[in-house]
Amino acid sequence: MKFFKQLKDSQSKLYSMKHDLKNQYVVLMGMLSQGDTAEAEKYLQNSIQKIEHIDYFFTNNYVLNYLLNEKIATAKSNSITLNVKSFLPEKINLDTDIFAVVLGNLIDNSLNAVLRLSNTEEKEVSLLIKQFDHNLLIEISNAFDTAELQTRKNRRFEGIGIKNVKRIVEEHGGIYNQ
Repeated sequence: MKFFKQLKDSQSKLYSMKHDLKNQYVVLMGMLSQGDTAEAEKYLQNSIQKIEHIDYFFTNNYVLNYLLNEKIATAKSNSITLNVKSFLPEKINLDTDIFAVVLGNLIDNSLNAVLRLSNTEEKEVSLLIKQFDHNLLIEISNAFDTAELQTRKNRRFEGIGIKNVKRIVEEHGGIYNQ
């Protein structure tokens, strides 16, 4: 229940911010129409500082939004860039386990693989989530140490997270490809 309350609070903050932007734009237009660019710039800088601490908005599904925002925060705290592209309809009817188990494990595995890299320039994870014809596509990619193909080869088949992902994908008639 605490988790869902946090999700709703997070979503409320996003809707509130979106609503307030309209009024902020009116204030900016007033400043600019009077030629007060210095004050408009100062106003924008303050707004940007406030926004940096706000959650990102990917979809109207607050469970998915919360999960993605938590993973982005984890990535940022580890100096990893997590790029998310979400192409989902306004209303999606998906089991919460798909988000929690499948997406959570996939992102965690990618973040962990990137954390083990020595080259900081490669610390990036790309995630694409798309629904079409009632099918869900989750595509995640990241750099990894190719030596791990040998040193961690059993993890590909024995890892608990991947087993759970494969199980849920199979239960929903999906295809898992790594």
